[in-house]
Amino acid sequence: MGKFTTIIKQGIWRPSALWRTFRFNSMRKHKGSGRICCTPYSLLDLHPSAEISIGCDTFFGYKKYRGSRIETSIWMDRNSKLKLNKPDADAEEKRVVIYHGCDIQLFKGAELEIGAPCVMNKGVEIICMDRISIGSNCLISRGVVIRDNDGGHQVLIDGYKATAPVEIGNHVWIGQGAMILKGSKIGDNAIIGAGAIVQGRVKAGSLVMADPSRTFAKDINWSHK
Repeated sequence: MGKFTTIIKQGIWRPSALWRTFRFNSMRKHKGSGRICCTPYSLLDLHPSAEISIGCDTFFGYKKYRGSRIETSIWMDRNSKLKLNKPDADAEEKRVVIYHGCDIQLFKGAELEIGAPCVMNKGVEIICMDRISIGSNCLISRGVVIRDNDGGHQVLIDGYKATAPVEIGNHVWIGQGAMILKGSKIGDNAIIGAGAIVQGRVKAGSLVMADPSRTFAKDINWSHK
């Protein structure tokens, strides 16, 4: 779908969406040559000190159903950082696409980095209090939760850490309803099965499934058409 056709079909031409898009891209200082296109019912609540670097075009609230009022939201607290990386020159797809109903939260001082291309399907939640990095060519299915924290709660034992960075490599497919928890590190070309709960290391090229997640295969590959 061409960029102009996408703008028409996704309602980006509507006054409210145009205003959000204009306000974000023209009235707010950010780094990079990319642009964010906002659909109706998309919310961007950004602290003035939040830092944003956009290296690729991004559709925010993509494939909203006609008549739907489901919100797509991003909230950035003070001194948080969002980086959307520039794709490789030979990449066929060069955009980050965030479907409607996604919710992204960056707390004070947190850092979220997303490589392009990347697709986040409906209802993905990202809760970042420390650092989350997502590589390029990743496919994140519906209802996936990625968080690097325990929600601000503390377990009262020595050495306990409420947050730990999450690292997701390149060309990773995360199935519907999976949960990627604090301290997880997922290698390139891995597949996380639907409903899996990951907290720890997933080797490159592995297929993990079940709860708790177990490795079912190694040296796999996958494609997105």
